[in-house]
Amino acid sequence: MALPVTSTAEKFTLSNSQLHRLADDFHQQIEAGMANQASQLKCLPTHISIDPSRGYYGNAMVLDLGGSNLRAANVKLNGLGLAIEKDVNVKMPWQRGVAFCKQNLLQIQAEALAQVSQRSLPVGYCFSFPAQSIERGDAVLVEWTKGIHVPDMQGEAVGQTLTEFFAKKYGRRLLDVAVINDTVASLLAGLIDQKPDAYFGLIVGTGCNLAGLYPAYLFSQFPRQKKNLNYLAVNLESGNFIPVGLNEFDRQLDLSSENTGLQRFEKATSGLYLGRLYKLALPNTSFDPSLGAFALNQLIDSENVSNDEISVAVSIMLRSAHLVAGQLLGLALHYSARVESYVSRIKVVCEGSLFNSKSDRLGPYRQLVLNKLNQLLKERQLSSLEIELCHIPQANYMGAAVAAIANQSALAQ
Repeated sequence: MALPVTSTAEKFTLSNSQLHRLADDFHQQIEAGMANQASQLKCLPTHISIDPSRGYYGNAMVLDLGGSNLRAANVKLNGLGLAIEKDVNVKMPWQRGVAFCKQNLLQIQAEALAQVSQRSLPVGYCFSFPAQSIERGDAVLVEWTKGIHVPDMQGEAVGQTLTEFFAKKYGRRLLDVAVINDTVASLLAGLIDQKPDAYFGLIVGTGCNLAGLYPAYLFSQFPRQKKNLNYLAVNLESGNFIPVGLNEFDRQLDLSSENTGLQRFEKATSGLYLGRLYKLALPNTSFDPSLGAFALNQLIDSENVSNDEISVAVSIMLRSAHLVAGQLLGLALHYSARVESYVSRIKVVCEGSLFNSKSDRLGPYRQLVLNKLNQLLKERQLSSLEIELCHIPQANYMGAAVAAIANQSALAQ
């Protein structure tokens, strides 16, 4: 039985016409960002040449730093998948909103790498924070997000800083470190399937972001005549996009956040913020906003709360999924307009705790996104455009390994 939609819940409801406008706006913001014009999107291309028509094989060390954990592994890509030969998982001792010591961060990373291999292997580093790619596959930290802050690291080359620390501590150098973020890692993991016309990566978890694989010639800094460049993975930093339909609760959340004015899309969609939005909308409830989207799904399925409470929670969760669908439509529209080949099938590797969650009442979050996306495509008369939303186990490891091996290959030429 459908729940009545209350006046508060209605404030989180978006029409399809609003989502189409969002898609068009997002399309234009990508175009501006890739042209180095003023944009809400950073559109950060990697400096790692990717050939989606080839397979990637070999051993690599991989490092994966997210908001809560650090993982490291010695892995092998065999063209069909990933074999993990040894790995370690470290619970990060930092706290959100509290400065963390740079030396401690480097120590934790170096120890993890030293534990998984004594061999000199290419290194792929899945670094899940905004970073500007530079030569040799490294990247410079732009800013910390997710409430994490390590002083004296902004503006530093992430791979080089780690390499120098590792050499000082262990007396041996790491091979060139390819630094990518988790969204790009998801995208690159999709290269195991070489049938699509386009590859995207999507993260909807603690944060929210998109990445796309674009021909290098679309970027002014990578002209057609530059050798050894095929495709580049582009980290859009799409969480900073400002969507239509934000309400007074979104504004309150933004004003009370640690990065006021930034990451407006992320604050309307991701697991870190949905619980806070709910508490702002219904401040007199006993809901604990620090428990995030997981607790919101539990509330949606609860038999012990009012219809009003469930209705607002459902509307917040549905709006999140519909906003993500609108962004995916905008990215598909942009890609189809900019590349020089026909696009009929797009593969989106989707990761993140929220994207892979579900409630009994609403069903899987991914299905909410897909249902709305297909509806929007039909309204655009694009039903023939197939957009596959898929999950790949160990996508961060796999994508980081692809980056490491592709970077080593490019540097050897």
